[in-house]
Amino acid sequence: MREAGTDIGSRVRFSAHNVFLANQEEAASLASGDEEFEGRIIGFSDSGALVKAYAVVEVVRKLSFVVPVQDLRLVSDSESNAVGLGS
Repeated sequence: MREAGTDIGSRVRFSAHNVFLANQEEAASLASGDEEFEGRIIGFSDSGALVKAYAVVEVVRKLSFVVPVQDLRLVSDSESNAVGLGS
């Protein structure tokens, strides 16, 4: 179930093991699957009849992943990492 408020620009967190699609270079950085990522939604993708089933998330490392929307957790401004995300 999609969390309320997941729109373009929303800050979210997700586990590496939830990444659905990554290029070969990005996949290598996900080898352990234990890493947590924080990023900003930059787009959505549908899956058949399911609208906005996947989110394209730009993470602080400037990598983009396609992640099932149901596996995203919204991040409030007060929770954001000290590294910060660009607006």
